[in-house]
Amino acid sequence: MEAVQREIFSKMTPTQKLRAAARLRESAWELKAAWLRRKHPDWSEQAIETAVRKAFADAER
Repeated sequence: MEAVQREIFSKMTPTQKLRAAARLRESAWELKAAWLRRKHPDWSEQAIETAVRKAFADAER
């Protein structure tokens, strides 16, 4: 599968690659928020957003 992915990515323009990366990032944030909502149903949306931001900021270190 990795070879197929490399071939696909090699044919993408830089703009297409950037859009794909943005979609992946958005999906990751949505999945993390959904997981936090399920784990902490009493949290506000602001608390969820804060926790998601912190999780991704910590992941970049």
